[in-house]
Amino acid sequence: MTADALKKQQELISDGQALVHSLATKIHRNIPVRIDWNDLVAYGEVGLAEAARDFDPNRGIRFTTFAYYRVRGAIYDGVSKMTWTSRARYRRHRYHQMANEALLQEAQDSQSTEKSTLEYEALWLRNVTDKLAVVYLSSQQGAGDEGTDDAVFEDNSASAPEVVAQNELFKSLHEVVDTLPP
Repeated sequence: MTADALKKQQELISDGQALVHSLATKIHRNIPVRIDWNDLVAYGEVGLAEAARDFDPNRGIRFTTFAYYRVRGAIYDGVSKMTWTSRARYRRHRYHQMANEALLQEAQDSQSTEKSTLEYEALWLRNVTDKLAVVYLSSQQGAGDEGTDDAVFEDNSASAPEVVAQNELFKSLHEVVDTLPP
C-alpha cells in the first residue's frame, strides 16, 4: 500500500468519526442489555476501518453511505458476541417490565376513582386485559420503532396461527366480560 493510499484511508477514518459516534449512541439507546457505549464505539471503529480499506471512490457513492452499513453491522456483530442473554429470556424480561408498568399505571388510574361496583370491576378487568394483551404482543415483536435496529434480538418462534388464536382468545374474553350482568 502506498503512502498516499494510507493517508487517504486515515482521512476517511477521521471524517467518519461522527458517523461512528452517532450510530453507537443510537444503538446504545435501543439495545435491551446495557453495554458500555465505548465498546460500541470500538466495534464501530473496526467497521469504519474496514470500510475505509474497501472503499472505492470510482463506484460513485459517498463514503458515509458506504461506511454506514459496515459500521452498523460491526457494532451489531460486537453486541451479539458480548450478549449472553437468550432471546426468550429477553422477551420474558421485556414482557414483565412492560406489564408491571401497565399495571402500575392502571392502579394509579383506579385510585383516582373509588368505585367498587361489579360493573366498574368488570370494566377494570377489560381495561387491564386490553393493556396486557397489547403489552404481550408488543414485547414479542422485538423490533424497534426506527427500522430493525432490535432485529438482533427478535425471535420468530410464534407462528401466525398462534398469534391469530391468541387474538381470538382476547376478543372472546372481551365479549364474555361485556355480557356479564351489572
